[in-house]
Amino acid sequence: MKYSKGIVRVLFVVSGFLLFLLSYVFQLNQYLLLADGVKDFGVVLLSIVVLDFIWNAVGGDFSRKDFQSNGVSKVYLTPDEAEKDFSWIELVKKAKKRIDLQGLTLNYLATKQEFMTALRERIIAGVEVRVVLMSPDNPISNDAQHFLYPEDLKAGSKTSSAIFKRLEYEINGIESKRGQFTLLLSKEHSISIALRRFDDKLFVIHYQLNRHTADTPVYLIREGENSELFHSYLTSFDDSFRQPLQPK
Repeated sequence: MKYSKGIVRVLFVVSGFLLFLLSYVFQLNQYLLLADGVKDFGVVLLSIVVLDFIWNAVGGDFSRKDFQSNGVSKVYLTPDEAEKDFSWIELVKKAKKRIDLQGLTLNYLATKQEFMTALRERIIAGVEVRVVLMSPDNPISNDAQHFLYPEDLKAGSKTSSAIFKRLEYEINGIESKRGQFTLLLSKEHSISIALRRFDDKLFVIHYQLNRHTADTPVYLIREGENSELFHSYLTSFDDSFRQPLQPK
């Protein structure tokens, strides 16, 4: 991210000076109006670079700093940006005690065979895993075009719930397992927050009415840096187990 931003700065500076040179050539050839226009555009490009340097010098992105002051370790603008820093599969493999997952469908994770295999191996090794997602019978999932997803939520719920049920069946048949797997399907309530917890790391995605999940920010919260915020989200997650849910 820093490298790409630096490249853009260089391109803007080079373009600005080239435009100044081109403006001088136009001026020599008496194209005064065109020379002024080209020079003005060059000034704009160089001004953008200068303002960017000043912006970073005085503290940069204040919105991200505000989040950090309130206990959020890092803010990623999109899930894709977040995955440049880490891998969900690697986070599963490194988990020692607990993994909690919550989402409307969790299809993005459930349909990755490597992710499900890693999850299975961690449960066998002794990790406690809890999963909450929306039941295919939930009235909300009957909406063919839900505002959060372009695809059919009911179909997505069926796919992911079937995958996690199969994992549950496999785990229950392994006597040597040391961990535990709990699957809960929300039959009546909507899910407004996606949670992905791996031991002391918690990733939070707030579903937004007018934005698809792929364009929604991801907040990383670490237990050691702000235990209050960390546990407040997990308290909400725990409460979902006490709501009317459809188990298994």
